[in-house]
Amino acid sequence: MEFLRRLLPEHFDLEARGGYLADALAVAPQLSDRAEKLRQQHGVLARQIVELAEHAGSAGDEASEWEAIAQHVRQFAGALLRHEHAEGLLTQEAFTDDLGTSG
Repeated sequence: MEFLRRLLPEHFDLEARGGYLADALAVAPQLSDRAEKLRQQHGVLARQIVELAEHAGSAGDEASEWEAIAQHVRQFAGALLRHEHAEGLLTQEAFTDDLGTSG
């Protein structure tokens, strides 16, 4: 979990400093509002992984506590996958529109 705790903010930081969303917005600036909403999710997701790591690090031996942590990890993983998927769709839409292949 500690690895993900460090890696996720680095990933978001790279995107913020001109990752692939910048390329997509260069060809499709009309998608900037959607891109901004996705960028705003970065802080929420980064805070959630920090909270998960802290909770896991201080957890005791109670099975119910670890079940709760596992549930939170599954929820977080789902949110992160949906976020990354939305970024991929935005990028795909930008370059599809740029190529003139969408309706």
